[in-house]
Amino acid sequence: MLSLLLVLGPAALHFLGDQACPDQASVEAQVRRIDPGAFDRKTRHLALIEPRADGLEVRLFDEDGHLLEQRLLDGSKSCPEWARIAAALLATWETDLAAPDLAFGDQPSASGTSATPTVASIESVQSGPLSHGPSVQLEVGLGAGGAGAGADSFAAGGEILAGLGPRGGAYGGELTLNATTSRSLAVGAGSAQWQRTALSLGGYGTFGTGGAGEWKLELGAAVLGGVLSASGTGFLVARSGSTLEAGVEVMPRLRWNFAPHWLLWAQFGGALWLKAETVQVLTGSSAVSSAQIPSVDASARLGLSFLVDL
Repeated sequence: MLSLLLVLGPAALHFLGDQACPDQASVEAQVRRIDPGAFDRKTRHLALIEPRADGLEVRLFDEDGHLLEQRLLDGSKSCPEWARIAAALLATWETDLAAPDLAFGDQPSASGTSATPTVASIESVQSGPLSHGPSVQLEVGLGAGGAGAGADSFAAGGEILAGLGPRGGAYGGELTLNATTSRSLAVGAGSAQWQRTALSLGGYGTFGTGGAGEWKLELGAAVLGGVLSASGTGFLVARSGSTLEAGVEVMPRLRWNFAPHWLLWAQFGGALWLKAETVQVLTGSSAVSSAQIPSVDASARLGLSFLVDL
């Protein structure tokens, strides 16, 4: 995790580590714009600015390392916007610490204007509220993997995913569309080629903090609606057909916030289709061969998602 360390006091501004978002020059310029004397006071404070998966954390320490102030700024903003917001917050803290008994704008300077930054001047450089960001987050993702109901019944497949829930919340809803390639089922002297396409709607609960670079475990369940299609091969007369199905699914998912707004995930599922479907073939004048299409399917997918704040 890259972080920005600012030293506010008699020493010059210092930066620790590689360039981050927001960068050193942007934050320093905004702090000086709001409070030109922030870097000239005798008391030295250390400000640590760290990007998070869901926002920006700003902390202020004294020179002995004791935490003075802390704020997690929620939302998704550009680097210049974060620089303005972080600078406004730091200037507010510095003013409070320098004159704890004075309210903003209470004491005019000799020129008749306020000697400290006012609430209006701070609000003029922020792009939004400090502690309140978008409350809902949309996830859009794609996954690839496969499904199987036994050693002889595996097919490659894919998934389109859309999820919606409170930003940073421990629960949410999810809608997915998944499909597989065809699978073969022996019936008499021939075989039936079959495949499923399914739409699922469900919800999940989340375990884990989910910060940048951290993992989360989701436990989800959904109801399924699908289309089962089958066609015969190797028979004197080939026929095909399709039917609608209903089922339920459990779907644990392991997800990794490897970058702001990006998730890498691995999902495992177990689906139970409520009605057993049977393929029947007339193999003689009155003889019938039949085979049952599996009603239990296991799946595994690896995917990538993008998070959008609404």
